[in-house]
Amino acid sequence: MQGIPPRLFESLGNTNVKQQLLATINNVIPTISNEDIERKIKTRYFAKYATQRNGMIYELGGGQYASIQSNNLFLKTTIDWIIRGKLEDTILTLPSDTNILIKGVISQNKTLVALAEEELPGITNHLKNYVEFYSGE
Repeated sequence: MQGIPPRLFESLGNTNVKQQLLATINNVIPTISNEDIERKIKTRYFAKYATQRNGMIYELGGGQYASIQSNNLFLKTTIDWIIRGKLEDTILTLPSDTNILIKGVISQNKTLVALAEEELPGITNHLKNYVEFYSGE
């Protein structure tokens, strides 16, 4: 019954449905492909049981995420995680003395996590390493 409150689990009825539900959400460790590196982005998938406000957040594979995408028992989100570029913010000064802030990988991922917090409360506590999977400039 991992992650599902007993009362909710018992209310589901059919044992096969219960087993399928339990099998749909497992933590994975994402791998970075050459395509991800070329795109400079790794799409990451996250979910948790909707009934658990402070419940565990799972990182899923794309297939797992697709299998629960329309399932209202889960809160879920995706993040297009930046894996290439300059780590730190830089300031570009134009000939007109106008400064432009160019956000680095750390700032961008921090912002993405903050936006994901709206869909999946608690993810800011789950994702704290903003250079995870970083593969250089």
